[in-house]
Amino acid sequence: LRLDSGNFMFSPASITYAFSMTYAGARTLTETQIADVFHFDLGQAGTHAALNAIDLALASRGQGATGADGKPFRLNLVNQTFGRSGYSFVPAFLDTLAVNYGASMRLMDFESDAEGSRHAINDWVETATEDRIQELFPAGSVEPSTALVLANAIYLNAAWATKFKTEETTQQPFTLQSGSSVDVDMMSGLLHVAHTQQSDYFAVELDYEGDELSMVLFVPSDFDAFEQALTPAVIDTTLTALGSKNVILQLPKFGGDTS
Repeated sequence: LRLDSGNFMFSPASITYAFSMTYAGARTLTETQIADVFHFDLGQAGTHAALNAIDLALASRGQGATGADGKPFRLNLVNQTFGRSGYSFVPAFLDTLAVNYGASMRLMDFESDAEGSRHAINDWVETATEDRIQELFPAGSVEPSTALVLANAIYLNAAWATKFKTEETTQQPFTLQSGSSVDVDMMSGLLHVAHTQQSDYFAVELDYEGDELSMVLFVPSDFDAFEQALTPAVIDTTLTALGSKNVILQLPKFGGDTS
């Protein structure tokens, strides 16, 4: 998703779940290619069962915690299918999506009202993300020939376990990737957090209330080089190296609202 600020945000989990649902209906070469790219090494039944277990594990987190808005903690991972009315879908495919992904089939009149169908799908996404994502499918993306739309949305609203003090948020310069700087609202504080310093970057882990979820922030010395070298192994090494200590942390205020 391209944010209003020009920054880019994407969810690996959403991409994985969208393609695993596609994988459920794929066969022959397409099935093999999806499995190879996403490392679905457990086969059809094992992959869907594993992702269902992950979904259930995530849904169990945040019990008793609060969101950033003071309301109860929310971590919503939702799936839905929108199929062309009158189209014949394989029952086993629909059963797999319903049992493992909680995705029901909503019939749409794509052929006669593609634009109305697009609005209906976007309304579902907007509701699932509490109005954060308002137009996932842009104009023209749903056509009269569309047979099936698989939609996934993830929404998180959680409060920091250790909050920055409002009075310590001030206007400070922030250096952009281009080398220029802009003044932003910079949160500051002396926090006891997990932290590691590596040769070409440092990382800090900020826990959310309930200590079942966290955000790991990477600050590289060379952004482009770090982005190219970032792999699951780098992330695993970083998480293993994290150690709690007092850190003077400055972090720009940011949000994930999209247009």
